[in-house]
Amino acid sequence: MAKSLHHQIVARAREIISDRDRWIQGQLAVSDDACSVDPTDARARRFCAVAALRRAAHELAPGQNELADGVQITLEQSVHVQHPQVDDCLENINDDGDHATVLRLFDEFLAAEVS
Repeated sequence: MAKSLHHQIVARAREIISDRDRWIQGQLAVSDDACSVDPTDARARRFCAVAALRRAAHELAPGQNELADGVQITLEQSVHVQHPQVDDCLENINDDGDHATVLRLFDEFLAAEVS
């Protein structure tokens, strides 16, 4: 059975930031020389969770600019259902949390999408 586009985007975003050296806090995306860049910029090398979703959506569905927002909302809703005590948005979870937590939330979404 084919995975939904949302599932594919979250899976790709998780892949992008799976290496801790490619994950970042406090900024969307940065280049190798630590300059802030758009997540879709070819120079982007480090990404926060939100930027990774934007980059993945850009790679998998070019030109569908609003798609990343929809995936982010779906992911955040999943987090709030599975963790009712968490009321933050993905950006705050990324910036106030840690790498392992972000990856775990992505993994939980992907597992729930399969069920």
